Amino acid sequence: VWVFAPTGELAARLGDSGEADGRFDRPSGVAVSEKGRFVYVADAGNRRVQVFDGIGNWRASWGGPDSDRFVEPTGIDLDSQGNVYVADAGGSRIVVLTAEGEELVTFGGPGDGPGRFRAPVDVAV
Repeated sequence: VWVFAPTGELAARLGDSGEADGRFDRPSGVAVSEKGRFVYVADAGNRRVQVFDGIGNWRASWGGPDSDRFVEPTGIDLDSQGNVYVADAGGSRIVVLTAEGEELVTFGGPGDGPGRFRAPVDVAV
């Protein structure tokens, strides 16, 4: 994941390929907090969300290959309070977390009826 300054210059590079903290397997969604303090990356192949500070240092991972927290997180967005919304395509659901990674609510689930999803790939708040 590359981060560019408003001038178009490369400001930071986040991670490389792999499973270790700070590395990615199919990064598929990125959200940046207000004032660029934190960068949240949906790491679909590693079944997690990773958090970096504004200069590219790894800070946290939520979920992971050995966790059932996410099946395939693909999209991500933030609300005005800093809560993190994750589209979990593999779980056919949306998961809402605090900025610290605590789960607030999950909605959706597999299906065609009202309130159900078929592999949501993104979320916008």
